[in-house]
Amino acid sequence: MDRLIASNSVAAAQADTAPTTGTAQYATDGNPASNIPATRWPSYQYNAIQEELIAILTSAGITPDRTNNGQIVAAIKALFKKNSVLADVGIVNAYAAVNATPLVAATWVDGTMQAVKIAHSNTGQSTYAPDGLPAIPIYGLGLLPLANGELFAGGTAFLMRSTITGVNSGNPICVLMECAGGAQQVAPATQPTHAPQMSQVAGVVGDARNFAMTISTASASGTLTADEVIVESALGGIRYCIPSLSASCNLASTGAGAMDTGSAPASGFVALYAIYNPLVSMFYGSISGTTLTVSSVVSGALAVGQYVQGAAPGTKITALGTGTGGIGTYTVSASQTVAAGSLSTGSAALLATNATSAAAPNVYGGANMPSGYTASCLVSVWPTNSSGQFVAGYQKDRKFWFLSPVSILSSTSGSTAQVTLSGATVIPINAKTAFGLIGATSATAAQQFSSYLNSASGVAAQSLTAGYTVAGGAVLDPWELPMATAQTLYYTGSVSSGGTFNVSLRGFTI
Repeated sequence: MDRLIASNSVAAAQADTAPTTGTAQYATDGNPASNIPATRWPSYQYNAIQEELIAILTSAGITPDRTNNGQIVAAIKALFKKNSVLADVGIVNAYAAVNATPLVAATWVDGTMQAVKIAHSNTGQSTYAPDGLPAIPIYGLGLLPLANGELFAGGTAFLMRSTITGVNSGNPICVLMECAGGAQQVAPATQPTHAPQMSQVAGVVGDARNFAMTISTASASGTLTADEVIVESALGGIRYCIPSLSASCNLASTGAGAMDTGSAPASGFVALYAIYNPLVSMFYGSISGTTLTVSSVVSGALAVGQYVQGAAPGTKITALGTGTGGIGTYTVSASQTVAAGSLSTGSAALLATNATSAAAPNVYGGANMPSGYTASCLVSVWPTNSSGQFVAGYQKDRKFWFLSPVSILSSTSGSTAQVTLSGATVIPINAKTAFGLIGATSATAAQQFSSYLNSASGVAAQSLTAGYTVAGGAVLDPWELPMATAQTLYYTGSVSSGGTFNVSLRGFTI
């Protein structure tokens, strides 16, 4: 490619130029029948095409070579490969750049990519304004506004203008594709091969801080609280951290916050699972103080008790304002400022299932998980009374106490052979340990007692030996044993005539 070399050509200063007036039209071969002459090719048009092609070579840094007819395609390929990195001329959280050929409204369209050398790390939600055009918000790949540290000073940010239904009320955004040195925002993982969010990778299923539940008198309902708890879609599956859990369970009903199916067992056990729905609703809104304002809802409905994702961790909807699931205002648990953008809600609940005849798995394995809930973990196994109610008790972390000790043995005769002591009505199959009191009383003087309580074949035996010389003597010792055999303890013992050997259960751990 090179400029024209031919007879009757002229230097650039003498070259024909385009007319200053006239209507832009098209060439024709003419039509004698209609007396339309053929177009005479003007020299200025040749010059314009020639200079356009030369400009491509110049932009690619290629020197014209009249013997090489492949230079234009080489230049185009080079320009596609060439990264034109723009300088950031904005300020913190308000980024700007100037293109060599300025963008205008007609060229600043969806799909336009900008590579910008970032001068200031962002500290919150941010915008981008190229060539003096109106600033538009920058969103991460999770389609939420930037939070802090996604744009790193010295890194190159790749921003793509996009318009996405339901995001930023359908107004344009810049999607941050990547920025070297900056944190990368991603959407919540929904498959094992997806990149997870931070809250999805920490902890082991069932890990929790400060589980607590109290039933003062037998009741069909109870409320469990925890500072946080880890739930999973399956063992080794997708995990979530639920903060500030406070959820109730009604054994007289079914569904989320109740039994998974059927009725609660009488004089048995129910397993309680914390369950989580990571995406109840998607909406566009903002938060000022403790007021959440929702301007549009993409899917689902908002409700009291849901977590607001995209706000401060642990933020919950605590009350309805003018909104009743859709557009309107809501009260949230934490005062904060969140600019208008795409947000979502998640929901946590308890789910009970019969755990009387089989051990409850660490992740709910039944066929009756409420719709939308995809992750769970076992948080408690609680005894029920003959009416299918929670018995009076207290749980802290993984340890359960009956409010009153439960007698599991009272015997006036001993046995030198190991005797099975069943706890099937008071110790769940899931119990890892059981604990209580072992004791004896004397009815007459000079009573002698000797006994052993153990898990199986002498494992972790606990002994009680005592002698009394007066009537009415008594002794109590605490015991705690691993449940080597589910719901079963063993004992040996001897007691003088008139004495009583007692074992009572205080509680268990799961």
